[in-house]
Amino acid sequence: MLFFQLVDTIPIVMNENSPVTEVGGISIGQKGDPYKPIVSQFEKRGISVTAGSISYWRRGKRTAGRTRRRLEVGEIVARKGAERKNKQLLYIIEAALIEEDALINDPNSFGRGYGIVVPVAEKLHVPPGEIHVVLRLMRADICLAEKVPESVFNNFSHAVSEFRLRYPLDSRQESPLTKKLHDQRWDGSMSGFYKIFNSVGAPTIRAWLPYELKMFEDWYLHQQEANSLTAFDEVILSNWRKYNLGPTSKEIKKLTGVSLDEPALASHIRVLDGTFLPKID
Repeated sequence: MLFFQLVDTIPIVMNENSPVTEVGGISIGQKGDPYKPIVSQFEKRGISVTAGSISYWRRGKRTAGRTRRRLEVGEIVARKGAERKNKQLLYIIEAALIEEDALINDPNSFGRGYGIVVPVAEKLHVPPGEIHVVLRLMRADICLAEKVPESVFNNFSHAVSEFRLRYPLDSRQESPLTKKLHDQRWDGSMSGFYKIFNSVGAPTIRAWLPYELKMFEDWYLHQQEANSLTAFDEVILSNWRKYNLGPTSKEIKKLTGVSLDEPALASHIRVLDGTFLPKID
């Protein structure tokens, strides 16, 4: 069961005459009613709340918007699995692949990842920064997988080989990534690659983007067929009970090398429940 903890650290003041009477169909009772039966009802729905929060809701001192949101997302994921996530990410990947061919064959493409990101962002009506966040989420998602299908790993290995041929060592086209893979004796693993990859600058990261798209497409097609949550999904959902996702961010970076701040991790919740790109549903 997915388990979310309500921690209302910032009170939201309401009209004293507007107490909360129910949250997601759960009656929270009145002043003087025992808390334990109400807490148990939330636990059955996968949510943990405190007696203090219930008391604030009854007195109209705080809204229950955050808890309603957790109930809603938990129910969507329980009902839909990773269906909405995979649908949205494949939609973004397909849009990026349309832009990819010209860029990957352009001899002047180094550092021009915006040649993909900006048109995709415009098509989807989101800021370019949101697309960059989704790319980092996908990298962390695939790196945390215990095992990827053989075709996905083959796509990855081919992409690295192509990148190294395009930006070879000891040449005018040498990439900082090519050099670091050599100097740090990359072990050939996907997680090892991305730990090195995430230590290079933005131009190199953008240059790599056209090469990883096919790998992403293959990975999420497999995920679409399985329709199950990944290890990354489980980590984010299990820690979403905390409003400070800092520990999760540090954990993800240690395991994958991918930097994801709290807003980025919160964006993954919107990907999971289908509200990142709501117009495609």
